[in-house]
Order: sequence, then C-alpha cells, then structure tokens
Amino acid sequence: MIEVARTKKPQAPPPNVIFEALTQPHRDPTREWLRLETGEIEPTVLDAREFESVVWSTLWPNYPSATIAFEMTSDKANSGSVLTWTLEVEPPAPDPEAIRLLRHRINELVNRDMRNILFDC
Repeated sequence: MIEVARTKKPQAPPPNVIFEALTQPHRDPTREWLRLETGEIEPTVLDAREFESVVWSTLWPNYPSATIAFEMTSDKANSGSVLTWTLEVEPPAPDPEAIRLLRHRINELVNRDMRNILFDC
C-alpha cells in the first residue's frame, strides 16, 4: 500500500466521540453524517483501537484496495481532538486529479459533515 493523501485537523469533540462516529456512523438516525454519493459504497471497519484509530475499507468501487486510516489524539489545550486521516491504495497510484477528488471527498465527509453533526458535543 502507498499513501496518496493525508490531512490533520482539530475537531471539537473528544476522541471517544469521534471514534464512535467513525465506527458506528448510522447509530443515531437524527445525527446522520455519512451520506454516500452516487458511485460510492458503504465502508467497512477493518480495524479499530478504541479511542485511538479506525481503518475503513474503500468508499469507491473504482479503487477497491483503497483504505482510509483515522488516528485521533486528545487536544488537551482545546478540550477536543486532532484527527488525522490517511488514504492508501495499492500501486499504481491514481493520477493526481483523481487523488485530488478523493481527498476532497474525504474532507467533505470528515471535516465538514461529521464535524458539523458532532460540533455540539
């Protein structure tokens, strides 16, 4: 596997809340944030270490080997978390434009949709 994208951003909720959102995205139907677009598939949790990390399977049938790894650490200064996600694929890597689109979509899901739903935690 090769890393093709990575982003690190602060999040308001603590690691345990983010962990739950990533491992059980449909747990609370009133706080639904994982809304897939046409051509995307539901990810499976491949690995999880409670309150530390989660690895998802691909969101895209065109990239079946892709995985998204999430690492969450406590941001004690701000009472929240720092969330890092990493996109890995089997070689060969997608072209730069495809990587840009995949990166954009993960950022939409995690750093917009999930963040907006969890912001009031």
